[in-house]
Amino acid sequence: MYTLVLLNGGLGVRVGASMPKQLLRLKGVPIFIYPLRIADEIDEITSVVMNFPKGWKDKIETIVKQYAIQTPISYVDPGKTRQASVHQMLDLVETKYTLVHEAARPLISQKDFRQLIEHKADNVTQTQAVPFTVLQKAPGKEQQIGGVLNRASLLNIQLPQKFKTATLKSAHEQAAAAGDTFTEDASAVFSYGDKVSYVTGSERNFKITAKLDVDLAEFLAGRLD
Repeated sequence: MYTLVLLNGGLGVRVGASMPKQLLRLKGVPIFIYPLRIADEIDEITSVVMNFPKGWKDKIETIVKQYAIQTPISYVDPGKTRQASVHQMLDLVETKYTLVHEAARPLISQKDFRQLIEHKADNVTQTQAVPFTVLQKAPGKEQQIGGVLNRASLLNIQLPQKFKTATLKSAHEQAAAAGDTFTEDASAVFSYGDKVSYVTGSERNFKITAKLDVDLAEFLAGRLD
């Protein structure tokens, strides 16, 4: 069985809205409800652990009740960082496997989750190809190029991700003890010695960070497969 850890605690200031971006509506439905409704359709996902923007817990809980989400949800205070948020949410995970996703990627589908659930590896992340050239900064030299990275060897990390829960908890505990910082969880798991496989995700499953992303998601929300 699986627990969905849903990152839902950010404020999304770059969107420029008067509320956290995950409460904005696509086709009349709050952004954070989209991944919850998909998770609700998957029998293997037996629980959800979700955080919330500071000061918005009551509103989040009210909306969840309005949409009659059946999968049990545990609510967790937001951490100071993304990494801290996942670490404290893992305290409530009791299933063998954890799926990590973020509410800011509302256009996820059942196929995206099942691609990970059905994968034989314990730890798997979705990815996309890097569609642009990446240059390195010259160490110690301001505004100078120091090298060119081969984009064919690079991966753009995408969520969702699947991990063996014990492995993910261990990675977060080691990171906390060492003072290491990671911006997503596959990097942490790999850095402490565990194998991480990858699959190609969907281009639809992009992260909403700016107003233009909201507009694009609004257009695509009615056109999901």
